[in-house]
Amino acid sequence: MMQMLTAYLFHATALNDTKSAYLKLKFLYRNLNKFDDSSVLSAYLVCGQQGLISVVCESMNLIFLCKQTTFVDLVLNYVAFAGILAIDDEILESVRLSYQSLIAILEDPSLLK
Repeated sequence: MMQMLTAYLFHATALNDTKSAYLKLKFLYRNLNKFDDSSVLSAYLVCGQQGLISVVCESMNLIFLCKQTTFVDLVLNYVAFAGILAIDDEILESVRLSYQSLIAILEDPSLLK
């Protein structure tokens, strides 16, 4: 019973990441003309990576969390999978912030001084 509850809670967490990646890819596909040609591939890779990692974590969730026999193993693996999703979000956020700072520098070169 506890395995199913943990699997459901993790599914609810991973679902937001999958939905976010899908919406970003959909926006990118519909608005290709708003992006520089050199940055389209990296945008697809970053958004695709977020979606792929959330799907892989969800699959591992179903495989590992539902097979755990002790409560300690269940909590340990749940925290590990949640950490993987959190690291994925941090990587995506760091890429976004680096692009924002690059755009700010290109618009106002005096920021480099």
